[in-house]
Amino acid sequence: MERLNIESANGPSPYSAKTPYSGQVGLEWLIKLNPDIIFMYQGSKPQFIDSKIWQNLSAVKNNRVYEVNMAWREPEGPYSRLWVSMDIAHKAYPDLFDAPSKEKVEEALCR
Repeated sequence: MERLNIESANGPSPYSAKTPYSGQVGLEWLIKLNPDIIFMYQGSKPQFIDSKIWQNLSAVKNNRVYEVNMAWREPEGPYSRLWVSMDIAHKAYPDLFDAPSKEKVEEALCR
């Protein structure tokens, strides 16, 4: 995006310009952002997860930290991508979106 002189609507990346779509976010960034929801890969719990600062984040206080599997990282094909999208919508807005199921994904793909 920098090469194209385009600014991200999300604001600056918390990681280096060389890896704009992935990386590790430190506790300092989490404090600054204080996210409502946190998604992290299974088995990738950060070292600071037991700290008082972590416990005071909005997402942690409101039980909105979700461990997701590696299919989220690189979903292959339309089925997997739709499943991940539906899962994000459900976790972010459970009152508005149902959890994904095989039937719901197939129905959406076959419309």
